[in-house]
Amino acid sequence: MLVKQLITKYLEKLKSVNRYSNNTITAYSNDLKVFHEFCENYSRAEIESISERFIKSYLMFLSETGLDKKSIARKLASVRGLFK
Repeated sequence: MLVKQLITKYLEKLKSVNRYSNNTITAYSNDLKVFHEFCENYSRAEIESISERFIKSYLMFLSETGLDKKSIARKLASVRGLFK
């Protein structure tokens, strides 16, 4: 399965099953868009190509962008939820 497909399914689940607020859905959508772009930049379109090491490199990337710790934590929570 492609990362983009998983993101779409995950966001649909958050909207319908979990009934998250629109603000939360928007924030998660934005966070996962950044993750998807990161995956594309490293040619990781397939879910099977995402490893724990790759997630750690994403975390390093976020740290280097100058985001505060709370923003990084939310982005990481978005990705964690995606792979649950």
